[in-house]
Amino acid sequence: MKQLARFTTECDWFSTTGSDLLAQLPPGVDIVLDPSGPHPLRMSPGLWTPDAQAPAHHFPAPWMDPMSGLVPHRFDVLAHHGDRQAPAVLRWDGEDHDYTVTADGPWGRVTGRGTDSFEALVRVREQIEPAGWLLGVNGARRDTWPSGMCRGMGGFLVYRLTPHQRLSGADRIQTFHEAPREALATIDEQIRFEQQWNATP
Repeated sequence: MKQLARFTTECDWFSTTGSDLLAQLPPGVDIVLDPSGPHPLRMSPGLWTPDAQAPAHHFPAPWMDPMSGLVPHRFDVLAHHGDRQAPAVLRWDGEDHDYTVTADGPWGRVTGRGTDSFEALVRVREQIEPAGWLLGVNGARRDTWPSGMCRGMGGFLVYRLTPHQRLSGADRIQTFHEAPREALATIDEQIRFEQQWNATP
C-alpha cells in the first residue's frame, strides 16, 4: 500500500494479476508506471504480444536499458572495515533477470548472481561481511531498498527510506553510487530497517 501512496492519498484500490489487467484494458488504453515521478513510463499492452513492435510513444526510463552506457559497468568504490578503508572495484553484467556483480578488493575477488543487480550485490555482501567488510555504495546503506519496479528494471536504483514519510521520485538514488561510511549497514540491519519502515503508518 505504501507503493500506491507514492502517487495518491487515500483512494479505492483493487489487486489483480498482470495478465488479467492486460485482458481487461479497452483498445487504445495504455499503462503508465510511476506517473508522479521524474521518469514516468507509458507502455502499450501491445508490447506483450508476440512480434510486437514498440510504438513511437514508448519512451523507456533512463535505467531501463543499462547497456546504453547510462549505467557504467565498472564502479571504483571504497570498502570499509571498522575505521579502515580500502579501494575496491565493482563490476556488473547481465540482462533479462540474470545479473552478476563481481567485487575486487582486500578480500580478493568474489562474485554474486541474482535476478537483478541489487540482489547480485547482496550475494557479494554475504561473502565479504563475515570478514567485517562493508561496501560504500547506496545499495548497502541501512536506509535503502529497491521497489518492485526498480528491481524489474535491473535493480540499478534504490529508494532512500525515511520513517513516517511517503516515497517520491526524489528518494530514488543509484545503487552503485558512493555512500558515506556512517550510512552503511549489514544486510540484516538493512532488511530490519526496511521491515520497520513498511510497518510504520
